[in-house]
Amino acid sequence: MKKIKKYFPLIIGLLLLLSVAAYGTRAYFSDSTSQEAGIELTLGDVDVEGTPGTWKYNQFNTEEHNDKIVIVGAETEPDFADLGTEVTIKNARPGDSFSKVFTFKNTGTLDQKLAFTTTNNNKDSIFDVTWNGTSDEVVKPGNSVQVEMIVTVSIDGNHQHGVTDSANTSDLKSTLNKLVSETVEVNAVQTNALE
Repeated sequence: MKKIKKYFPLIIGLLLLLSVAAYGTRAYFSDSTSQEAGIELTLGDVDVEGTPGTWKYNQFNTEEHNDKIVIVGAETEPDFADLGTEVTIKNARPGDSFSKVFTFKNTGTLDQKLAFTTTNNNKDSIFDVTWNGTSDEVVKPGNSVQVEMIVTVSIDGNHQHGVTDSANTSDLKSTLNKLVSETVEVNAVQTNALE
């Protein structure tokens, strides 16, 4: 037993030396390297710019022409086909319709579709808002699309907003101004070529 105790530290030392040698050998045969991928990605963007046209009275030179319409601020006989980009109209009656053409240009770098919503066009409004020229057409970068917004004084007899009451003229003006200033919302959505 004394002989084993005598060689015990020697055996432990030898095992320790062998394990260090084995680890060092393993490290001697390993290697690593790194390589750059060689690619830089930049995302495209979706951007749209809008340009408003001028308002026009749609019933001008028709049987439905409202000869009582007054264009506020007009010093001469107004050109009903070109009322300006901002206009105040008095004496509008149910059935009168006004339209404005907007041009939207894709100023981004990706193909996009435009979606038009009329946020203030609800069942209680005296104005009906519709859009012409809004399709699922893809607008390429640099290209433009024209859409027409048509605002019609509702013919529906259920609206009790005092259309003929002159005391409510300012209310109608503020309603129309609010309708037009807050109603036009255009969303540009990126579209994939694989769709």
